[in-house]
Amino acid sequence: MSNPSTPGLIVSDSGPIATIELDRPEDGNGINADMMAALPIVLRRLGAIPEVKAIAIRARGASFCRGQRHHRRIAGTHERLRIPPQARGDDPDGV
Repeated sequence: MSNPSTPGLIVSDSGPIATIELDRPEDGNGINADMMAALPIVLRRLGAIPEVKAIAIRARGASFCRGQRHHRRIAGTHERLRIPPQARGDDPDGV
């Protein structure tokens, strides 16, 4: 399983231990909005693979994860990040 459409994540499912690697070392592997939306989808997909018995999350660079940016500035105000329904599990046609 590869995830080329989500910059910042490298996903591997070869063998019983799948890995999700945070790949934004220049930003301390901080989780951005795209990564936040993709992570639940990737986790659900990996969890559906019978051969996968464990999922390891690791990171490139000196920092594991600096954290998540909870808000983004838009026109002088803050707006909460919006996670799509399929990432929340609310989408009946989702993963």
